[in-house]
Amino acid sequence: EGRLDMAACVLDQVPDDIHGRQVGSDDWACLMRNGHPLQHQPLDLSAYTQADHITISGGGDKNRLVDEALTELDLRRRIRVSIPFIEAALAFTAHSDALLTLPAHMAASLAPSFNLGIKPLPLILTPVQYYLLWHRRTQHDPAHRFLRERLFRVLESSPFSH
Repeated sequence: EGRLDMAACVLDQVPDDIHGRQVGSDDWACLMRNGHPLQHQPLDLSAYTQADHITISGGGDKNRLVDEALTELDLRRRIRVSIPFIEAALAFTAHSDALLTLPAHMAASLAPSFNLGIKPLPLILTPVQYYLLWHRRTQHDPAHRFLRERLFRVLESSPFSH
């Protein structure tokens, strides 16, 4: 519709009618409040699936990959709360015994502000794929190309760049 010049998002692949470029990837992590009963022991798959979980319902589908991988193992997690905003989910995690699964870079950058501990996810998942997308009408626009190239240069210096 012409209202966005570019979007950053998590995708499995770029849609056919959109141009884009993968700018990074990330593993997964599990957040829990400091003092959580699982904080000082290894987080195995049994403990992970038996714990209560918080999911984030807004901002893209970050839950599907986790739940699909568990389903393949004939397992499920106990989702107790689904919250639309990441800040609210982090605050809820900080005051409950529920776990929150996020891409590792998000977990690392946000956990200290909410006094949360981080554990590796006890499940092998496809890494999160980060993309920058733009509409085909701007593919050859010189100003848009200039902006994209500058953004790519900055993003390539990120620890989550592929």
